[in-house]
Amino acid sequence: MKVGADFNSDLRRAKLIRSIIDDPASFPPNYQPLSAERLEGKNAGPTGCVLMMDANQVRQFSVFLADTHENPLKYLFRSGM
Repeated sequence: MKVGADFNSDLRRAKLIRSIIDDPASFPPNYQPLSAERLEGKNAGPTGCVLMMDANQVRQFSVFLADTHENPLKYLFRSGM
């Protein structure tokens, strides 16, 4: 998922994607969920799916990182996502 153009839009889109990839009902009928043991220690949701974000192409986001040296993802998780 490309992020960085607009924080509220990024948050809205991330919530939508997470609601789909974390819902087993969204998967094909033959989908076999991963066991808890296979997911342990991985950066994945309950279905084993990972939401990856990329901000390389968005200047405002890159400037934010350069100016603050903070982890922008903490804002997504702090917002109750």
